[in-house]
Order: sequence, then structure tokens, then C-alpha cells
Amino acid sequence: MASDNIYLLTALPPLTESGSKPPLSLAELRAHVADSPTVALVDAVLIGDDLLLREAALSGEAEASELPDPSVLGADQVRGRELLPDYLDGDEGGDGSARFATDQLQARYFAHVGQVARRGGSQLLGAWQRFELGLRNALVGHRARTLGLDAASYQVAGDLVEPDPAIDAIVAQWAAAPDPLAGLQVLDHARLAWLDERDPSYSFADDELVAYALRLLWITRAWRLRQTSEGADPAGWTPGPAREGQMANRQGQEGLQL
Repeated sequence: MASDNIYLLTALPPLTESGSKPPLSLAELRAHVADSPTVALVDAVLIGDDLLLREAALSGEAEASELPDPSVLGADQVRGRELLPDYLDGDEGGDGSARFATDQLQARYFAHVGQVARRGGSQLLGAWQRFELGLRNALVGHRARTLGLDAASYQVAGDLVEPDPAIDAIVAQWAAAPDPLAGLQVLDHARLAWLDERDPSYSFADDELVAYALRLLWITRAWRLRQTSEGADPAGWTPGPAREGQMANRQGQEGLQL
């Protein structure tokens, strides 16, 4: 309810521009809304970042001790020492490859986001699920075709995706970027522009908290990459973004970013 969100939103710091230091961490945002009915909506956004950290740990891209603290999942779940929640855990068989397992986890994640959006009546969260999944599949499909691979075999939860000409334009800009980091910046700017068109600012509705979580998520990832590219000391914001930045850079090349 709007009245319940007035305190939550007014107590949050204004968000910075993309590429600048976030005013709070993703884990701090989650703690801020932990006792609110909107926590499930915010969690649906933040879990995506936790899964990115998990992939970094399990793939060997980062030492578990170097990862930022997860926001929703437990540290042992991110490290692969404990099972994921039931809505993310599953065994679909397949070819046993790491790619298949990652794709299936992503499919379960996006399906979960859609379910949370419907239960919570969040139009913004549902729209973000379709946009982000469509963008992910378009990026992966472009990369697969470039490598002469079957793009269809790399798609995730295609039944949840709706055609969006705007995504084709974003992918074209991303593909024309001179390097992977510039490509990631194209994606960051596109995501923020997408949100600017839909941000229900000053409505105090639940979706305003969803918008805040999405914006903070993208600002945080941009900050991590900037710290990595500039070789800055990251100690002021997280114990170890360098490896994560390397992984995000690799994902940008492959079109596999969450």
C-alpha cells in the first residue's frame, strides 16, 4: 500500500548516476525492506545479482571470499555448499554441461520473477521480466549466430518473451561497441532509459520500490565495472569486485549477462 511505502521510500537515499558510487549496497536495500510486504518484489530483482555471484564462484571466476555479500541468498548457497530455494532448484537432466545447468537456472529464475509479479500485482516487475529475458535471449542469439552456432539452442524460457523492436536496436548498438566494456555500458544505458520511461516516481506504490531496486542494481554493477577498469581500491564498498568485474566483462562478450 502507498501509505506503507512512504516511510520506506523517503528514508532511502537518492540514487547516483550510473558509474558513480552507489549510496547503499544491495544487501542494505534488502535489509531496509525486510519487514515490508514489498520484500518479495524487491527480492525478485536482487536474487538475479546473487545468481551472478554464484556463477562467478562456481565457475572459478572468483574466490568465494572475494565476492560481495549476497542480498537474498545465503553465503553457502552462493558458494554452492547448500541447495538453492525450491523455486530455483531443479534437475531437468539434459547433457550435464555447465551451460545447460546455467540456462535452466535462469529459466527457473525468470519464471519465479513472473510469478512474484503476478502475485504482487506488479506491472513493472512483470514488464522487466519480459524485457530482461528478451534482451538476454537477443544478446545470446546474436553471439551464437556470430560464432556459427544454432541460436535457438541458447534461448531461455522463450515462451515468456514477447517481440520488442526496441531490443533489436539495443543489440545492434551493443554489437557495434568497440570493446566489451563499451558494450556493457550500452546495455546499462538502455536499461536505465527503459526504466526512466516506466518509473512511477512519487506514487509511493509498490512499483516505486521495484524501480528503486532495479536502478540500484544497474548502478551497482556499473560501479563495480568502473572500479575494475580504473584499478581503484574497492575496499570502500565491497570486499572483492575485481573478479566479478572480470566475469561481467566476459559475459558481456558472450552476451550472457543477467
